[in-house]
Amino acid sequence: MSSTCAARFERIVRLSVLLAAMTLVWMSTGPVALAQTPSPDASGVEAPVEAETRAAQPIPLEDVPDRAEATRTELDAIVPKDAPSQMLERIGSELDRTLPELESLLTTTRATLAAQPGIRILNESEAALEAMQERLRPWDDELDRQLALLRPALARLDAIAGVWGATAEAARREGASTTTLNLVSSVRHEIDQVHAAVLARRNQILAVLDRLVDPNA
Repeated sequence: MSSTCAARFERIVRLSVLLAAMTLVWMSTGPVALAQTPSPDASGVEAPVEAETRAAQPIPLEDVPDRAEATRTELDAIVPKDAPSQMLERIGSELDRTLPELESLLTTTRATLAAQPGIRILNESEAALEAMQERLRPWDDELDRQLALLRPALARLDAIAGVWGATAEAARREGASTTTLNLVSSVRHEIDQVHAAVLARRNQILAVLDRLVDPNA
């Protein structure tokens, strides 16, 4: 095999391996990476970095009503919207149509390389692999972007939950009124609901990534 053919052969092997392994790399953006540090805002909850260095501070009881309103406003902004869900459905549908073609391409490429073909065949195989890479790249970028958006949201929710948990303990300890106790409990329930919704959206994204690894997932 000439040096040109050998170089082309090596590049196609790398492309083929890259396509076969690409989805495993995508999975590295899953739950383990969920840790970011958003800045403070109107809810009065400190950023996670500072919260990690000391225990969450309870909200003064007289400030609970105002903080509850600010926290609910922030929760409304964090709760997942419909557009990303529609995006996931679209990518999932496109995957249904593309995965058989991808599997066929990889199978054909392996057979082609095993036959040690000439430069023309190598060029054609390389072009086909690169074209498939370009088709997959927008999905990779979009799914990664959606996961990145959820990271600070989850970190923020953890920080907010810590403050309101500390506030609940302080309210019970200080004998707060039933009205205050009920308000704190209500806010904590809303935090849990939004947290569950964000986790559900993250799991939807990871489920699409799972299908890139296992089409039958």
